[in-house]
Amino acid sequence: MMSPLQKNYADLKIKYPDAIIWFLFQDFVETFSDSAETTADVLQIPLTNRPDNGLLLCGFQSIYLDNNIRKMIKSGYKIALVDGNHQLDKYDTKS
Repeated sequence: MMSPLQKNYADLKIKYPDAIIWFLFQDFVETFSDSAETTADVLQIPLTNRPDNGLLLCGFQSIYLDNNIRKMIKSGYKIALVDGNHQLDKYDTKS
């Protein structure tokens, strides 16, 4: 079963199929699936997966955001940067 954030990622990939989707969470940037594979390859950073479902993950500290966006664009990729904090608020299920 997909988390709300994973569902949002999947929806964004349908809407922007040629973009690498990154979620910004305060001081960290995270991405999933094929965006994670591409990001890890271009930026030469670790690619991991969740042991419970095998979901591919990749991330980096937000202090490197500007530099990493430049690297991705120079490599021919488009980046869709999503406010992950807002996404979490949107799907908050607390009463």
